[in-house]
Amino acid sequence: MKGLTKRQQAFLQFIYDFICLLEYPPTIADIGREFKLRCSNAIHKHLVALEKKGMIEREPHKARAIKITDKGLENVQSDKRKAA
Repeated sequence: MKGLTKRQQAFLQFIYDFICLLEYPPTIADIGREFKLRCSNAIHKHLVALEKKGMIEREPHKARAIKITDKGLENVQSDKRKAA
């Protein structure tokens, strides 16, 4: 399976940073505001792609139900890594 696209990487990083800052995951609306996307379908497609690549897990029919997997954590920059 291919690696992440730049957009998928940006989504994953945003989700990680959001969770680190607020201690809960973002909603579809939060992600849409960050990326200036009004169509939830576009956001959904990126989240499905991240899920298929094993970067995140989601619970259907729940808001704020995004969890970054161990594989996903390997693909984000933590504050410690950014400073290095």
